[in-house]
Amino acid sequence: MAGISDTESYIRTFLDGGAPSARHPKCDVDCGGLSAPIKIALRDNVSYIVAAVLINEADEVLFMQEAKASCKGSWYLPAGRVERNESLDEAVYREVLEETGLEFTPTAVIFIESIQGTWMRVTYTGHVTGGKLKTTEEADKESLQAAWFPVKDGFPTDENLIIRAPDIAELVKVAVRYKESKGKLATVPVLNPYSDICFRFFITVLNRSKVSVLLYGDHFPLVDIYLRNPHKVFATLTAMAFGSPVVGEFIGALSIEHTGKPHGEADGICITCLVYIETDKLPTNSEFRLYEIEEPSLKNELLQSIQNDKPIPVFIRR
Repeated sequence: MAGISDTESYIRTFLDGGAPSARHPKCDVDCGGLSAPIKIALRDNVSYIVAAVLINEADEVLFMQEAKASCKGSWYLPAGRVERNESLDEAVYREVLEETGLEFTPTAVIFIESIQGTWMRVTYTGHVTGGKLKTTEEADKESLQAAWFPVKDGFPTDENLIIRAPDIAELVKVAVRYKESKGKLATVPVLNPYSDICFRFFITVLNRSKVSVLLYGDHFPLVDIYLRNPHKVFATLTAMAFGSPVVGEFIGALSIEHTGKPHGEADGICITCLVYIETDKLPTNSEFRLYEIEEPSLKNELLQSIQNDKPIPVFIRR
């Protein structure tokens, strides 16, 4: 069992947008998943998409014009699939460079979407550091050109532009809010290798004035969500811990871990999801325990994370 200082240091690591170095690299809580383990392999049974919402000093957003036959001439955010043996940071840098001609530094993940762990889109923001904006003379199979546009309600204000898909609006609005906010997590992926598609549940338990977290042994429960809905997994997890399911509110992601290297061995991903519940129940399963946070600054930081929308929004498509 970890000592008090170790536990509080562990908790604070996640509140700061980080994660311990591959402390528990595999899922360790069995919530009744697949009958047989599946080896996760990128582009075979899982797909990751990266996208970038870059905003310049004039509050314009960077868009690219599609070259693919199915959507040629329409406009979209720079985005694309993560390749084998590629990290998320490397993938988003490559996509922005290929599609817009600009180099940039990824500074934060601002939105994560998931469909039963088989498909995920990770959206970044960041700062342009170099390169040259792609023109029509430099059109290729990646894009026809790139341009900066002012936006309103998540869309370019130029009504003559054909937008490839309306899903960009929410991503742009999140990026604008992130730029305007103070205190949001500046989280980039932690380079820890995972072979599974995992949710680490950072469950905060509020009971009157007490603030506790649910631990599985000395760490947060790490659960496989491949081909599963995280909300249903959470219900199963709380039933295991407390004897019956407990309703929780998903606040968002505190960290994301992925390396992608080597392919076939580290194609998994781990998202630490902050959830809070209000209950006076105590764990009935001896493998779980509540750790009460008494240190004032840590307690306040955790409550602020819950109340002030600090974590990364996570959208789970059912």
